[in-house]
Amino acid sequence: MVTLDLFTKKTRLYYIGLITTIITFSFIAFASIVNLQGKSPLDPLYDTLLILCSLTSVAFVLIAGGGFLRTYIKDGELVLADDYLVIDGVKMPFDEINTINLKVRLRTVKSFILLRNRIEIINKNGGKYERRFVIKSWDQNEEFENVINQWRSGEVAFNISYRNL
Repeated sequence: MVTLDLFTKKTRLYYIGLITTIITFSFIAFASIVNLQGKSPLDPLYDTLLILCSLTSVAFVLIAGGGFLRTYIKDGELVLADDYLVIDGVKMPFDEINTINLKVRLRTVKSFILLRNRIEIINKNGGKYERRFVIKSWDQNEEFENVINQWRSGEVAFNISYRNL
């Protein structure tokens, strides 16, 4: 059994770091293409801002990617077990589920958090649950894979697709 966090929104700090990173790297790319070499009284300000934004961007990527900064707002839990799952506080045995679709990002580095995971469940009453979930650690990823392998051996009907991005 594995318990995963569900979320619908990312944090404000995540978006600030992302925007800073995109603007910084866009400016660096633009400056390298255009080859800016003019003398301006504002050059020290530009240089200072570029250095600060570059350091902020690198720190953001390392801290957020390493899992030291929570980048999402948790709003529930997904429990995957051998013969049932719990989503949004609703326990569903597999005999009450028509379809389980999983889209999971491949884990390639032990320390990175996997945010781009999605689950879609359609039960026999026509209810549909679509949520994003997080695999926070290498150990949690191993537990998730063990449950998926148990589902395969137990003949649970589900679709899973792995993707890199």
